[in-house]
Amino acid sequence: MLNYPSTLEIEASLNEEINESFFKVKQAEQKYLGGILPQIFNALSKDSQPVEGDSDLIIEEIKSLTENLKNYPAKGLQIVANLEASVKLFEADEESKKAAVRVLNTYKDALEKVVEKQKLSFAVIENYLNAVNSFLEEKEIEVLWEKLPKPSSRRNAIGIKFNDDLAMIPGINRALSSGERQIITLIYAASRMSDRQIVLVDEPEISLHVDWQRLLLKKMSEQLGERQIIVCTHSPVIGADYEDEVIIFEPALTKNPNPRKSQDERSLAW
Repeated sequence: MLNYPSTLEIEASLNEEINESFFKVKQAEQKYLGGILPQIFNALSKDSQPVEGDSDLIIEEIKSLTENLKNYPAKGLQIVANLEASVKLFEADEESKKAAVRVLNTYKDALEKVVEKQKLSFAVIENYLNAVNSFLEEKEIEVLWEKLPKPSSRRNAIGIKFNDDLAMIPGINRALSSGERQIITLIYAASRMSDRQIVLVDEPEISLHVDWQRLLLKKMSEQLGERQIIVCTHSPVIGADYEDEVIIFEPALTKNPNPRKSQDERSLAW
C-alpha cells in the first residue's frame, strides 16, 4: 500500500533533496571546471593530438550549454554569469580561431559533464513537480533557485507561485485546497516508492475534481515506471482510460447452508 506522508513531511523531504542535488552540481562544477587550466595547457601542448573543428560551431554549442545552466537549477552557479560575458565578447581572426579550437573543445567537454550531472541530479524532482503542476490551476510549485546557495534558506527551497506573478509563498503547506493536497501526497508517494513491483491504492478519488480523477493514474504511472498499479475505487472516472483493465467487483450474498443456526450465526454467514 502507498504510505501517504503529510504535506509538511513532503516539503521537508523536497527541500532536502533539492539542496542535496544543487550541491552535487556545485561539486561537478568544481571538479570539471575548477581544474580546467591544466587541461587547457595540455591541449595547447605541442605533443597533443591535433583537433579538427569549427570554432564558431563550438562557440554555439557552448552558448547552448550555458543557456541550459542558466535556465535550469544552476542559477546560483557563478560560472553562468562568467560564461555568458566571455562568450559574447569572443572575437578572433580566422588564424586565431583555429588555434582556439583546442581550448574551446576542452571547455565544452567540461561544460557537458556539468550539464549532464545537473540533469541526472534533478530528474526525479523535476518529474514530480511537472506531474503535480499539471493539476494545479492559477498556481504552481517552483524551486526557489536563487536561494539555494544560501545555507540559511535551506528550509525554503520550494514555494507556490501564483499565475498573476504578484505573489510567491515559501513552502507548500499553505494556500492548497484539500484536493491539491491529495494530489501532492499521492504523486509524491508514488514517486518515492520502494522496489516493490505492485502498488495498491485505495479510493484515490477522495477530494478530487472529476477531471483530476481521470488524469491521476496517468501521472502516477509516469512516476512508477514499470510497476503495476492496483486501484480500488468507487469512481468510474478513475479507470475511464483503462477500460480493458477494469474489473468490476460485484459482491453476492450466499445463503446460510445450515438454517437451524441462530439468527446471530446466520447473520455472520452472509
